[in-house]
Amino acid sequence: MLAKYFLLISSLIFLWVGLFSAEASVLYFNTQNDQYHQNDIFLTEIRLDTENENINLGEITVNFTPEYLEVVNISTGDSVFTLWPKNPIFSNKDGLISFAGGAPGGFNGDGKLLSIYFKASKIGETSIGFKADSNILLNDGSGSRANLTAKTASIEILPTSSDTPKNEWEAQIKEDHTIPEDFEIKIEKIEGKYFAIFSTTDGQSGIDKYEIKEGAGEWKTGGSPYLLENQNLRNKIIVKAVDKAGNERINEILPKELIYFWIFVSSLILLILAILVWAFLKRFKKR
Repeated sequence: MLAKYFLLISSLIFLWVGLFSAEASVLYFNTQNDQYHQNDIFLTEIRLDTENENINLGEITVNFTPEYLEVVNISTGDSVFTLWPKNPIFSNKDGLISFAGGAPGGFNGDGKLLSIYFKASKIGETSIGFKADSNILLNDGSGSRANLTAKTASIEILPTSSDTPKNEWEAQIKEDHTIPEDFEIKIEKIEGKYFAIFSTTDGQSGIDKYEIKEGAGEWKTGGSPYLLENQNLRNKIIVKAVDKAGNERINEILPKELIYFWIFVSSLILLILAILVWAFLKRFKKR
């Protein structure tokens, strides 16, 4: 009898563990191969399988061995994250990559978070992993942490091949002829100052930079929110989104204050012209 109870309890425990594991989001790396030659530049994708959970934010830190691998470039192209509270940054000295991204409305499925292009620097075996402080937050209204399983990737670097070294980043750039997605510019007042708010995505090489121009001024590199130099809002604001292949999309906005200003000026001019015409006609009738 005791054996039956023991068997029943054990079965329930294993079932509970299995259900718990099934609900854990899986953070992993995806590469075409696990072997590369020295000096090859290859693509590694950071991907997330939410395992039927709905998530909306991720804070991720990747570690790698700088002796064996070197980050050449990072791309947010085609990421399930469309907002970046912390843009991806990396240090080849410390062997770290970190970023924080969000998916407004949530994401449920298996999708790419980030593309990393590594250069294979030294012959040998190495790995790429996630630091323990990496976490994924659920889209549940309270920002609860998702149960997370983080997997490492093993890479073997072979001696230099007689062929030309592989360069998957260069190939990606050559294939990217698409301009960034359309976007909207908004003017918002934050703590008494006017800022330009904007954001867009690029499905291939990713956004490289934004350039902002106020009226006839010079282009300046900046990000959103962008503190406007002309706080009187008397200039047209132009924003240029540039992807890593050099493709550009330019949008602009006329602040309401500028529109009102020109309506006032136009109305004043029309009023002055009407007065002049009236005075001329009155003087003409007297003759």
